[in-house]
Amino acid sequence: MGLADIKKRKKIDGDLMDHAGRAELAANEFRCTQADQKIVNENVQGEQHAITTHQTVEAEVRNTIKKLVGTMLENLPASRL
Repeated sequence: MGLADIKKRKKIDGDLMDHAGRAELAANEFRCTQADQKIVNENVQGEQHAITTHQTVEAEVRNTIKKLVGTMLENLPASRL
């Protein structure tokens, strides 16, 4: 699901991360840090390989969330802080 679709589903105008709750922020940060670490550990070279690595890590994080929690991040309500 793309960014525009998630924002539409959550009825968000503006930046999605401004309306992300704790679980969403933590999952996103975890995904980013783990993808970055994998790129370093595996000496990933080139933009396309880095993109593929991020997509692979994202899929694993999403699978773990689905397995452990069952509610995907895009289905969580937007934070209205």
